[in-house]
Amino acid sequence: MRKGVAHTHSFLIKSSTNEGHCHDLKAYLFAVNGSNEDEHIHTFKGVTSFTKGHEHIFNGQTGPPIPLPNGGHVHEVKGVVEKNGTNEDVSVAYDFFKKANHQHSYKGFTGLTIGTWR
Repeated sequence: MRKGVAHTHSFLIKSSTNEGHCHDLKAYLFAVNGSNEDEHIHTFKGVTSFTKGHEHIFNGQTGPPIPLPNGGHVHEVKGVVEKNGTNEDVSVAYDFFKKANHQHSYKGFTGLTIGTWR
């Protein structure tokens, strides 16, 4: 990839297990200009899979690019989802499961670059 070209990535990560379950986190990163050789980062946000009657919202920033031998790069993604039921606009805790508010951590890597825009 040439220096400074806008691009994005995606990821699919499983959260930690808490309260007897885990969630899938899937997102596309917001596009930025960057290359394998700079310190660019991407931001992301999303909603986890609906599991055990609830979901969580998540957001964050990636780490800098991790160059790969083929010339591409990936980014590390890690964080903690918001407690379920704490953001009424986006995430709802369904009380028929009576789950206490809880959180899950997540850690993984993006896939390779998706698309480039000049």
